[in-house]
Amino acid sequence: TQRIIKSSKTIAEKLGKMSPSIERTALLCKADLTSSLVFEFTELQGFIGADYAKISSEDEKVCTGIKEHYYPLSAEGVLAEGIEGQIVGIADKLDTICAVFVGGKIPTGSSDPLGVRRAALGIIRTIINNKLNLNLSELIKKSLDLLPQKADVQKQVEEFFVQRLIISKSDE
Repeated sequence: TQRIIKSSKTIAEKLGKMSPSIERTALLCKADLTSSLVFEFTELQGFIGADYAKISSEDEKVCTGIKEHYYPLSAEGVLAEGIEGQIVGIADKLDTICAVFVGGKIPTGSSDPLGVRRAALGIIRTIINNKLNLNLSELIKKSLDLLPQKADVQKQVEEFFVQRLIISKSDE
């Protein structure tokens, strides 16, 4: 969560979109994972978090951002509409991708048990569809720097994104 908060702040600063609701969304976006309900019904993650936040009188932007940061739920799924969900979603997905690469669990062939291909496509679609002016190489470097374990995988992660972009463009 601390890495997601830091990455979200970086992305928000780069976009000129700093706001307390983005930081609050980043802070609370994984809180529902500690509940037994989400452990039992993983498809409810984000949705339950948004409900918990609403019951706790969190700002509506934060509630929506908590839910939307998981978007898209599939390769062609709906994208986050609010800036909170977009920024925190990019930060979260990028953290996951970088951690997977540092951990040596790079997807091969059709195997992608951690969903990093979908995460990369989600980042690409969010950036392109919302015309977000972001330097993905800089964000990858920042994400890698925040990880406790270090590995020289930046070029591999960048190439992974290039391949996802090529595949997504060929599918159009």
